[in-house]
Amino acid sequence: MKKVILLAFVAVLAIGFLTMPAANAQTRNVTFVVNTATVPDTLLTSVTITGDKAAITNWGAGAPLTNIGGDYWRATLAFNQGDSVRYKIRVNGQWEANPLDPNGLSPDNRGLIVGTADTTLPVQFFNT
Repeated sequence: MKKVILLAFVAVLAIGFLTMPAANAQTRNVTFVVNTATVPDTLLTSVTITGDKAAITNWGAGAPLTNIGGDYWRATLAFNQGDSVRYKIRVNGQWEANPLDPNGLSPDNRGLIVGTADTTLPVQFFNT
C-alpha cells in the first residue's frame, strides 16, 4: 500500500512540474554594429536589422540602427537567452544578398545564437 501511495504522489508531482508555465526567459542585449562602406551610395537614410524574432519585426520593417559616425551604424536589441536568430541587414530599403552565416543556422541569412550574457557582435559589412 505504501508503494502505491508513494507512486501516486510521485506521479502527481511529475504531472505538476510538467504542466507548470515556463519560467520567464532571461533576456540578453545584443548590439549590432554595421559598416556600410560596401554601399556605393553615400547618402544613407536608413539601416535596419530584420529577421525572424519580434525584436527585429519578424521579417517586417526591421529595427532601425543609429549612425554613430561615418559608415558605422549601431543598435542594441533584447532577445531571449538561447534564441537562434536569423536576420539580414537592409540599407535604404534594399535587402542584402545572401550573406554567409558562420553559425550555419540558415544558408540565406545571417545568424546568431543568443548567449548567457549581453554581447556586442563583431562589425558586420552590408552584403558580405
